[in-house]
Amino acid sequence: HDVLGDVFTSNSFHHQAIKDLGRGLAVMASAEDGIIEAVYMPDKPYVRAYQWHPERLFAIDADNRLLFEDFIAHC
Repeated sequence: HDVLGDVFTSNSFHHQAIKDLGRGLAVMASAEDGIIEAVYMPDKPYVRAYQWHPERLFAIDADNRLLFEDFIAHC
């Protein structure tokens, strides 16, 4: 949320999705239909997982590019 804000575009297409969060995970983003799109571990410095494919959008979409810039900044 602190990187992309409240609303952003993703290229989400699933035949599987997260049903139950694993231990230590929290929802970071979800779609309008309730599908979990991103998770993180609040107790860890930088653990994030995305259910969509930002690597396919970073060249054409500034929001998805921000995810990579954020990751690089944390490295």
